[in-house]
Amino acid sequence: MTIKLPKIYTKELWEKGGSVEEHKKFIGKYYLSWSQIESYRDKLGFNTGLLGKFEYFLKYFSGYSFHEFGWATFGSEVENYITLRQDADKFTEKEKKVLDTIKPIGVFQTEIIFHVKDLDVIVIGYVDDHSPIVDSKIALLRDYKTKSESSKKDLHDDKKHQIEIYINGFKQKGIEVEKAEYCIIERFGGKECMAGGGREALYVGERVWYEPYSWDAGRLKETERIIKETVIEISEYYKVFLKYFGDKANN
Repeated sequence: MTIKLPKIYTKELWEKGGSVEEHKKFIGKYYLSWSQIESYRDKLGFNTGLLGKFEYFLKYFSGYSFHEFGWATFGSEVENYITLRQDADKFTEKEKKVLDTIKPIGVFQTEIIFHVKDLDVIVIGYVDDHSPIVDSKIALLRDYKTKSESSKKDLHDDKKHQIEIYINGFKQKGIEVEKAEYCIIERFGGKECMAGGGREALYVGERVWYEPYSWDAGRLKETERIIKETVIEISEYYKVFLKYFGDKANN
């Protein structure tokens, strides 16, 4: 089966991910991220309200850029402050007092690649924080999220497979992840952000939650099945798109 996807793992992406020597062999291969897979499979696209796959077609096939409301920027700034003490000027003293209670584990933004070998496609992710690798084991892997109390429960939905992709990627490298957790930072201002307030409307609340994340071998296999199914479906649509419109998407 010939697979064609709109995104290719380039030398620039490899360098951005830290120039990991063992990942250099993947340069030139088609790739997806979990966020792409999730948005494609959504019943309701975040930006348009259309079926997720239609929103995916607009963004990744046609190269349409959707407005960034500020969520991603806020999340990145929170993570940068927690792990690297960067972007301190983006937060008030009250917000920093809350963020300062979070103790990072130690290894930040590790590029992880899960190679779907039979399709020769890769899934790329960046692990927010994990403990150092000792005897081919990671004692704890952590994913930082900014959420309101009402929205944080969706992190444990069955359709969420981001952490499983990390675990599968490490597994391919012979590394076992023993435990994983979410560190959820309370976020306010979501309604105002969506109404046009942007990043400036969002702010850190007073609470931080640590929630363990569990998985098993069956769950990891299900993750791989979903990836394969999604890759094949996107590829078939993309080949039709290329036939009639040519390669319009940007790598």
